[in-house]
Amino acid sequence: MRTKREIGREPAEERVKDVDIEGAAIDAEAPRSPQSFVFRPTPAVVTLGEATIDFIATRVGAFDTFPPFVPAPGGAPANVAVAVARLGVPVAFIGRVGDDPFGHAILASFRAAGVDISAARVTREADTALAFATFPREGARQFNFIWDRSAAMTYNPDDLPVGLIRRAKCLYARLGRSSGSPMERTALKAMQVAQEAEIAIAFDPNIRPAAWRNLQEARDSVWKIWEYANVIKLAREDATILTGHDDPTRALAEVWRPHMRFLCVTDGPHGCWYTQDGDEVRFVPAWPAEEVDGTGAGDAFLSGLLAAMHSHGWAAPLTDADIRFASAVAAVCVTRWGAQASLPSRAEVDTFMQERS
Repeated sequence: MRTKREIGREPAEERVKDVDIEGAAIDAEAPRSPQSFVFRPTPAVVTLGEATIDFIATRVGAFDTFPPFVPAPGGAPANVAVAVARLGVPVAFIGRVGDDPFGHAILASFRAAGVDISAARVTREADTALAFATFPREGARQFNFIWDRSAAMTYNPDDLPVGLIRRAKCLYARLGRSSGSPMERTALKAMQVAQEAEIAIAFDPNIRPAAWRNLQEARDSVWKIWEYANVIKLAREDATILTGHDDPTRALAEVWRPHMRFLCVTDGPHGCWYTQDGDEVRFVPAWPAEEVDGTGAGDAFLSGLLAAMHSHGWAAPLTDADIRFASAVAAVCVTRWGAQASLPSRAEVDTFMQERS
């Protein structure tokens, strides 16, 4: 049964009506029946940020050729939550979606994957964020986003479940595009909480030029997180945008900070450069794979890293074998269509690696 409740913590002029739907958008201060309490393992990973519906073109062609689109759940924090869950790690998602078919589809995807959505919220005051992915030519992707006034950008810092973050082992957070938005303030507050709790803070800039007014704004957003994040994955394109050159080894040395635990630069089918001390840089080649759709591959790789960290104990350093595992998660992902639909289980990754060893 759906119940609706107006959250009264916001000022009257900013009041947001949230909807409590099967575990999402709960009001911690409201009484609940015994049936509404569901046992969940304490999440080891908490992701925070946008959950979107991605409209993915089904044929090659620029947007103005009007290719057919198929909708699928996406958004980097949502993808990481689903991917980590499928790899067997308890995970929770913090974010907001609209009270619309898109938002309910996203929640259904989380439930199917076993993601804890007790800190997810559903609002009737804004729509679910959308993204459109086209393929102007073979091997090239272009994104267009409807984010700025979406539900994803309205998650209020006062609603942040700080206890959930403090009990976790890792926080993955993104600021979102809108500078000064409630989501940006929420993400920064979450990272402050995580830093004080001395847990891992994972970050993937995943810079999409189409999502920003200009690249300097994107850089400024990334640098806001840089002093908090300590487990960072950069795509080679991200590293180039941040440093102004295309040398992964040099980039790792330039952007490394003393508080970091792990920093890497990935280059799709080529491999990954990584460092855990800012000095020694190691390279691990990628698994060969026949790419069908690269959407979500970076999220899959980062999720593989987090799953490896979880299996070893979060303080232990990663090994080349762990990077190979993360690469295998991404390799399986690209052989399938869609962001979340393509994310593999732990058994599928193990089988992939065994068949190619």
